[in-house]
Amino acid sequence: MHNKKSLTKRVLELKKKYFQPANIIQKIKETAKNTALITITSAMLLGYAAPVIASEPLTIKDYIQQNNYNLSSIFYLYLKPLNENGLDENEKKAIDIIANAPEEKQEQGKSLAKEIYNNKGLTPEILTKLENLNLPSEKQEPIKGLEEKVTQEPENLPLTYCLFVAPEHYKKGKGYAIPYMVMLYGVMKNKIGIKDNNIIFAMVNPDKEDFINTPQYKGVNVGVYSKYMPSNEEQIEVDDYNISLEKFLEYVSEIANKADDNDTVIIFCTGHGYYTSDKKEMRIKFRDGYLTDKNYLDPLKKINAKKLVLLQESCYSHLLLKKLKNLENHILIASTNSNGKGFNTPYSEKGVLSDVGVISYILSLNLIKNPYITLNEFIKNSEKKVKEMKYSSFTFIYDNKSYLDEPLIPNNYLTQ
Repeated sequence: MHNKKSLTKRVLELKKKYFQPANIIQKIKETAKNTALITITSAMLLGYAAPVIASEPLTIKDYIQQNNYNLSSIFYLYLKPLNENGLDENEKKAIDIIANAPEEKQEQGKSLAKEIYNNKGLTPEILTKLENLNLPSEKQEPIKGLEEKVTQEPENLPLTYCLFVAPEHYKKGKGYAIPYMVMLYGVMKNKIGIKDNNIIFAMVNPDKEDFINTPQYKGVNVGVYSKYMPSNEEQIEVDDYNISLEKFLEYVSEIANKADDNDTVIIFCTGHGYYTSDKKEMRIKFRDGYLTDKNYLDPLKKINAKKLVLLQESCYSHLLLKKLKNLENHILIASTNSNGKGFNTPYSEKGVLSDVGVISYILSLNLIKNPYITLNEFIKNSEKKVKEMKYSSFTFIYDNKSYLDEPLIPNNYLTQ
């Protein structure tokens, strides 16, 4: 006679063979199209409660906001490759390390963030380098002790973001665009108190030629200005030595992702402006194309800031800004206007030509004398100054009359 197994024993063997969670999960993986089904079914079979299904993967912006990290806009660009499929644990760890870098190691952290951008993602080698920085892994604590200085909650203190751009190729020993832009950068940083983490400084100088030891820079770096102008290139945090139109618009978009309705955004651009032969479009020249109101307007509209200050220093600049006047919460300042003579150009009768350095010089001069200068005071002072210099006045466009009595450039809260 054959040895018959009991029914109970046969059921147990069949269950062991076919109803193991691992076997069933594997089958589901092969046939299920929705990964959420794997999670739910696995949890049911294993006796666990099914987790809530996330509607979207966790992005860099979400993670940084959740942890109250104060990272500048340049990091949003450098870490952008991590957004592809949502953050994994290693990517979160990398962000934690970078965000918590002590001051003396912030530059190293920034360089490694740039490696992530250049490698189009986080590699084990980059993560190892980050871990070897021996940075603290604790998440940042909210800033304390500022109750008397600001009325906002610590996690939403008012910040100012600056983007300085000179899109023309810098040639050693020629031009004042860079010296005057550096002057404004130094005033914003050392007088107003805006942190380098919130400043993007970009130019076209692919060979990194020395612009500190030129006659033009030395001519500007005198008297009261020398206090605010870097004495060597190491004191200037240049984020991009080969700025393109594409990168410029990316920087604008990254600032839009970072700034909220409690912040101020300042964008300063100096360069060559052109008016098309059909008189329909004003363009700012970049090495890979032209900035126009058509490609500039969309990223600007995404900036949900309390105040957007655009400073355009180029020929025909008023024609560009007039087409951007429908932006919300804006102050637009152009270095040209439609009346009177052009800057240092007596052959111009419509104020369409501009010397580089006009806005950066006059604005720096006013902020050094009075960092709390209001828009109304700056308008009056600039009109007086350009008249002394035999220039024509600037073009000012703003959508809120209350801006006239407010500081043109908000001081950083930590310096109050």
